[in-house]
Amino acid sequence: MVYNVINDIYDRVFQNMEKKMIKFSLVKPLLHNSFDPNALKVYRRLREYHHKVYFVGGCIRDLLLGRTPKDFDIATSATPQQICKIFRNARIIGRRFLIVSIFFGRKVVEVTTFRRSPWKDGTPDSEQSKDLLLLSDNVFGTDEEDALRRDFTINALFYDIQERTVIDYVEGLKDLQMGKIRLIGDPDLRFAEDPVRILRALKLQATLHFDIVPETQQALEKNIAKLSRAAPARLLLEMEKILRGGASYDCFERLASANIFSIIAPDIHRIWHQSKNAGQMLKSMLHGLDSLSQKKRNSLKESVLLASLCLPVVHLYKLPGIVGDEFCKQKLSRLASNISISKKLVERISHLIQIQWLLEKPRFMGHKNKKFLHSSLLPDALEILKMQAQNDAKKQEIYQFWQQTLAHELGLKASQP
Repeated sequence: MVYNVINDIYDRVFQNMEKKMIKFSLVKPLLHNSFDPNALKVYRRLREYHHKVYFVGGCIRDLLLGRTPKDFDIATSATPQQICKIFRNARIIGRRFLIVSIFFGRKVVEVTTFRRSPWKDGTPDSEQSKDLLLLSDNVFGTDEEDALRRDFTINALFYDIQERTVIDYVEGLKDLQMGKIRLIGDPDLRFAEDPVRILRALKLQATLHFDIVPETQQALEKNIAKLSRAAPARLLLEMEKILRGGASYDCFERLASANIFSIIAPDIHRIWHQSKNAGQMLKSMLHGLDSLSQKKRNSLKESVLLASLCLPVVHLYKLPGIVGDEFCKQKLSRLASNISISKKLVERISHLIQIQWLLEKPRFMGHKNKKFLHSSLLPDALEILKMQAQNDAKKQEIYQFWQQTLAHELGLKASQP
């Protein structure tokens, strides 16, 4: 349910809106304990150094909707170099778009510098219009320019926790209240600049159950083919966000309906549309992922997460019995290339898939194969089996069998002198 304050803001401000920018002090401020304590440390430290700083993006959107944010992003007037001078635990990452990651043990707070459009006057000239794909987006600017450079209006809200103020340059609060997903600026230009925004739009639709406004939807459908130009590493990052988001099945349905997988991952396209068994396995894995708590999904290793895609791909081609390492790697090679899965990660996923089949086929458990019971990857393989078991009674029986068997094995070991 939409946080009540959005209705208050809409009634009191937007119906009589004359200014482009809305700066509104919340009657019911967002609670400090709703924010990540490490992110609060970063916010306060940047303010101490007299930089303008706001919480921004999905975290503010989610808090206003009464949802729990996955992470807390910060935008500031400080440059990446200035941020690194303030925080010794900081590191600049990225090429296309510079981000400063500030490390607190295993946790990371991401900070970006306010940026503006790389195009002069906000639109490309005739020469630039020949190729709109942005390979670099690191022209720094003001907070207003930064808001106008963000993707969707509901992701462009700033929040000043010190002043308890929401700052809105793009009518994002209005769209949040109305349940609308709207690109900022010219939709055709924005999708051409960054085709990955197509995946983000469908992810937001699946996660929030919002409607994509007609002009954004039309531009989305028109620019789908441009996803072939998206960097595979960015496709992988977005795919992982979808898998961790809690609505992966609904999102995959939308991606499949739009024939997006035929462009970015043909193996997934074939599984979803043409293979009953592998397709059912993939859908079961996605349902299993979505049924986990947000905390549990966030804690899953990358190899376990991506195995939800890779296991059905190998299953599509496998023969009866146990398959080997080379077979797995060969069948995963195209998907790995499509979305930039590293060789090291493919190696780990391949081993997980082989253990998975041994878990599912206890009758193949000869003395030679039994060594997998001592593998460091066994807990991860069991996690994959557990995800499948969420919606499959047969897999549930197998999972319970291994729980009991392994508990017995551990009990025997513990009783030995």
